[in-house]
Amino acid sequence: MASLEIKNKDLTALLEKDGPFPAEFAQHGSVPVMSVDHVQISEEIFGGTVHYVITATGKVPTTGWTRPHLQSYIYVQPPPDGIWDFLFLATPPSGLAGDVVLPITATTLFRAGSFKLKGVRVHSASNSITVKIGKGSSHAAA
Repeated sequence: MASLEIKNKDLTALLEKDGPFPAEFAQHGSVPVMSVDHVQISEEIFGGTVHYVITATGKVPTTGWTRPHLQSYIYVQPPPDGIWDFLFLATPPSGLAGDVVLPITATTLFRAGSFKLKGVRVHSASNSITVKIGKGSSHAAA
């Protein structure tokens, strides 16, 4: 199985916190993608309830990655800054794979419930991107 070294200090700090989050992604064979390059968030109303559509694009280091998804951090209480954390995960190839950097995309529908959502922070193995509500989207700094 392919593995990536996690160099993202924000993600390392997040994974060191207590809670089910780190074990949950490890049990499914998913790992953080190599990088996150772009994050977009939009508000949608379904059945009178506000939902947020979050889309992230990034890169993986080889061919054969499957099941890209955004996994929200499980909070005991809402984040004080209103920025909710997500991890950009995918399942690496189990066999031979070509060494080529490829794009990958994941989208999730998120409902904050009664909590105030001010933005999202999407983490990868190497970086994080924060997008605030009303800003629409953000790209990784070059």
